Amino acid sequence: MNDEKSKDIIVYVPGAGDKASRNVEVAPGATVRDVTSHLGLHGYWLKKPGADGFFGADEPIYGAIKDGEKLEASSPAEVGQCDEC
Repeated sequence: MNDEKSKDIIVYVPGAGDKASRNVEVAPGATVRDVTSHLGLHGYWLKKPGADGFFGADEPIYGAIKDGEKLEASSPAEVGQCDEC
């Protein structure tokens, strides 16, 4: 029997105005993709503030976070050649 309870976290989206911070419940076994999809942030990445890297989309996130923790969401950035440079 699994006695682990869900954790409540805050996902912060820089530049999102009044929708910048959103609360979400994370169940044991949930992945980053589960969390971002639930919030409608398809293709976004999550990281802890101040961290160098992001969690992988299919990475289980439950064990890596604390109840009440705040994570930052970042949209994918396109990297390529500048036609005007």
